[in-house]
Amino acid sequence: MLKKLSSRLQALLDWRCSLKTTILWSFIPVIIIIVLAIGMLTYSLAAQQIEANAYVNIRDTVIQTRNYLDNRLTAIFEQLVVLENDIDTLSLLKRLDGQRYGPIQPGDYIRMDRNLERIFSSHYSILDSILVYFNNGRLILSKKDYMSSRILFDYNQWRSAFQGNRSEYYWRNVHDNDVFQSLDTKNRIASVFKLYGNEQSSLNGIILFNLREDFVENILQNAKISENGFLALINQDGMVNFKTVPKRYQIDDRIRKMLLDREEPSGRLSIRNNAGEKMMLIYDTLPINRWKLAAVFPEDDILNIAGFFKKITLTVMFLLILAGVFLSNLLAQIVTRPLSDLTEKVKCVKAGNLDVPFDSKGSNEIDILNEGIHELLGRVRNLLKQVRQEQEQKRLAELETLQAQIKPHFLYNTLDSIRQLCEMRETRDAGAMVEALAKFFRISISGGKEIISLADEVEHIQSYLLILKMRYSDTFDYEININKELFKFKVLKLTLQPLIENAIYHGIKQKRGQGLLVVNGWRNGPKLILEICDSGAGMSEAQLERVQQSLIDPEGGRGYGLKNVHRRLQLHYGPEYGLEIESELGKGTRIRVILPVEE
Repeated sequence: MLKKLSSRLQALLDWRCSLKTTILWSFIPVIIIIVLAIGMLTYSLAAQQIEANAYVNIRDTVIQTRNYLDNRLTAIFEQLVVLENDIDTLSLLKRLDGQRYGPIQPGDYIRMDRNLERIFSSHYSILDSILVYFNNGRLILSKKDYMSSRILFDYNQWRSAFQGNRSEYYWRNVHDNDVFQSLDTKNRIASVFKLYGNEQSSLNGIILFNLREDFVENILQNAKISENGFLALINQDGMVNFKTVPKRYQIDDRIRKMLLDREEPSGRLSIRNNAGEKMMLIYDTLPINRWKLAAVFPEDDILNIAGFFKKITLTVMFLLILAGVFLSNLLAQIVTRPLSDLTEKVKCVKAGNLDVPFDSKGSNEIDILNEGIHELLGRVRNLLKQVRQEQEQKRLAELETLQAQIKPHFLYNTLDSIRQLCEMRETRDAGAMVEALAKFFRISISGGKEIISLADEVEHIQSYLLILKMRYSDTFDYEININKELFKFKVLKLTLQPLIENAIYHGIKQKRGQGLLVVNGWRNGPKLILEICDSGAGMSEAQLERVQQSLIDPEGGRGYGLKNVHRRLQLHYGPEYGLEIESELGKGTRIRVILPVEE
């Protein structure tokens, strides 16, 4: 009958699942395909627009930076031109060019120095230093804000390096300061200067404006390109940038020369560097000195800009798919609701609840199934009732057998102790032991009750320990550490005494010297823990394994103490309760009794 009921319930579940699965598989794939198609199309178009906008933004950054840098450099260049054409400068240079205009007067130096001071003070945030140097040091004027031991300027060397420009104006990219030898620092500068004359001229020299490195650095650093992108200032001297990027994103001299060779003043260049990374260069040209200002960045950075939108698109797609699945499932639930109700009832039956009502209000197929299951469950309940009655009778018989095994075992050991006291003519102690024995059996009988309070169980073991203490006063001592608040809880009687007897006879007495027996008790949530610890001989790992195995196999092992207590507890409370044993050879044994909390 049970097999028939199980078969019918399984068929019902399979049919319901098949119907719901069919509905879901009809709608969900279509919804997923539509959402994926729309989402991918939207992402593709948006990603293209985002990428185009990113290039435009970088291009705008390059143009704005170029305009600002060119404006500031132009201002410095204009100051150089103004200084060169100033009447005081021209007068001073004429006096240097032979003696036709007389020797240089102190006033000439003063006026020239005043002009330098004016220029240096007005553009202090840009200028690092100014040098006017003519005729191998006959005229030397300078402005700077740091000490220097000497000026290292060799006209012949500079003339050899810079020539060919009709206007004789030259620009140098950021480089080490090779003119002013500083005492306290080694600074880097950019330069604009004008050379005069040649090696054979009666007048030769230089007017040099050095620009601060941090002026260029601030301009290039303030421009945000991308995570691994940077702005670079490029000319024939080399390339300078101030952002540290991984080595694989750097560009080499080959790319620099390729950029300088391009005829277009601005544009975009795509090339792979030596590391194999595809790099993008958006560049423009400074009108003042024809330097290239380039935004250098890996192409992957531009693709990553669209990553955030991609995440949003995927999230929206995922939410739409979830919504589609939810709506499909809702439709399937509406269609299969009668079967769902029946399925929930069947689940309760599978969980062990046989009192679920299967109401029948009609004559359709579901109502017929309800009526059939109701009749089958009635028959199953009757069968289970008969099985429970038989099992209860068997359990009571086994409990009686176990208790009968324990009581003679304890009585034999106790009477043997009394006999020894009588033989020793210790009648007072023997009388006290008999009184303790009487109290012990009074609690053991307990009016035929199997369950007693923890207070009675503690009094029971106190009587037992008193008897043994009188007999073996020099062998052991004991402590009982159980809070009186726990005395109201119920326990199965004759739980602790066999364990204490086992601890004394098989633990403490097997080890020389006085032993200690400790009984502890505490509450751990819904469980009551009672613990017997002895300082006896303990057990080896092999012995402990055999004892633990005897608890699992009720037919194996010797003696009744531990095995019977464990079996009684499990029969009464269930398999999650019973004994736990820990032992170490030469150090003692710990037995933990796990009980449910019952008042």
